[in-house]
Amino acid sequence: MSDWDIADRWDEDIKTQEMQEKALLRKIEYHNIAYKRVTALDDLCPVPKENEQWRIITEHPMNAYVFIVSLLNRENIKEMYLSTYRMNKPTVDNIIEKIENGRIEKANFIINQLQGMSKTSAGPVAQLKEYCDNRANAKMVYTNIHAKVFIAQTQGGAKYVFEGSGNLTDNGRIEQYLYERNSQVYDFHKNWMNEVLSNCSQ
Repeated sequence: MSDWDIADRWDEDIKTQEMQEKALLRKIEYHNIAYKRVTALDDLCPVPKENEQWRIITEHPMNAYVFIVSLLNRENIKEMYLSTYRMNKPTVDNIIEKIENGRIEKANFIINQLQGMSKTSAGPVAQLKEYCDNRANAKMVYTNIHAKVFIAQTQGGAKYVFEGSGNLTDNGRIEQYLYERNSQVYDFHKNWMNEVLSNCSQ
């Protein structure tokens, strides 16, 4: 091996380390932003009680992922279903991490089929699809969907529903959301989502 080869490998190792450090810093920053938004959300509207409903309008950047974090701050999620048009990489990374460490026991995802071809979204959703395809407790399908619905049943048995106009990305648009704890609405969404998951898996 020549001195040039050693120098090239050294440079590659340094670049790889720098990329890993930058990725870690971005992840930490994203965690901090998410928790600040969760605090703002909890100050705005506490986790709903049984059959209680909150309607929310946002005018500042917010990712619907904060509702997942808000629930996980209290207890683990036994099962969750999520349908959305778009997800960004920090969100995908954090959701995978929560499944890996057991905070989310079972997860199901329905993603718009166009995101698999999008230059900006193909990477994150493909990452999630590959992860789910190799897990017994996670499932993801692509289909022609624009609904943004997140439902979760916690370890304690509470059933939460969160639906609205925003994707699991960061944007500054005015968005509307509905946040409630309601078993009937939960089961309604779970039924049609399971149907989509089953039909798209055939």
